[in-house]
Amino acid sequence: MAPLDPLVSVIIPCHNYGRFLSEAIDSVLQQKIDSIEIIVVNDGSTDDTHDVAERYQHSGVQEVRRTHPAGVSAARNAGLELARGKYVAFLDADDRWKPKKLETCLSLFDHKPELAGVFTDFVRFSEAEGYFGMTQFAFVPELSQLARSSIPGVANGWFWTHDAFCCLLACSELPAWPSTWVLRGEVARSERFDERLRIGEDLQYLLKIGLKAPLGYIDAPLSELRRHESNVTLQYRAHCTPGLNIPSLKTLRAVPLLPRQQRALNKRLVREWRNVGSSGLHSRNITDFLKGYMCALFSKINHGVADILRR
Repeated sequence: MAPLDPLVSVIIPCHNYGRFLSEAIDSVLQQKIDSIEIIVVNDGSTDDTHDVAERYQHSGVQEVRRTHPAGVSAARNAGLELARGKYVAFLDADDRWKPKKLETCLSLFDHKPELAGVFTDFVRFSEAEGYFGMTQFAFVPELSQLARSSIPGVANGWFWTHDAFCCLLACSELPAWPSTWVLRGEVARSERFDERLRIGEDLQYLLKIGLKAPLGYIDAPLSELRRHESNVTLQYRAHCTPGLNIPSLKTLRAVPLLPRQQRALNKRLVREWRNVGSSGLHSRNITDFLKGYMCALFSKINHGVADILRR
């Protein structure tokens, strides 16, 4: 039976990942803390997702069944509507956690209660190849260069002493993927994932969280993200051109920002557009080359002009 007053609500969106779901749920049940609420949002699955979730009813797993798939953002939002925990965590149905993931993240909140959220490093794995050598933080050298402070009493625990929104934008790659997050419940529930975005919705959501309060992180791979043939993010990265995050970043122009945050956002957009131009140059795609570098130029001068040129 689900706890009446859960410490942590774990939201697991699932669309046709029934073959992985039991591993995800088991990794939550193996956490070293009590009072966990598990919400599986079955996003119109046609495989055995419902059967797998039903087998865990005795463990208090709650399944939300959606008749038609609406996407991962809508599924996470449905989970947020029901989450009652003091903290909220997300876990994609094809990923899993190490046993001390939640315990370690919550220890950061104990020492630094003003944090909006905590994320961890992660390692990638696949059934065919096992664990991949480098963890995610190895691809984000900015983490150790940005202003930060250690948290005494928490091994490998850090928090950004500078604006979390600006710190996230300064990272060459997003260090914090949804399966690594633990957020304060009231902060998590105050925002929603943008259901219009097909990719980059996690970046946009976390950036909005970073506007509210500091973020902390654990420099240890306590989350494990699976690589497989139907992984949505890998499909996009394999078939789409650079600049994938531009649509999600542009939506943040409608959010009230401080001058330093506006500068950080504009600087990141310039970098994204330059990547589009550079890719066009190397692939001899004159359209991407001109569009990328011209939008980067005009973004640097005036992001309003760049908006007009991109319509």
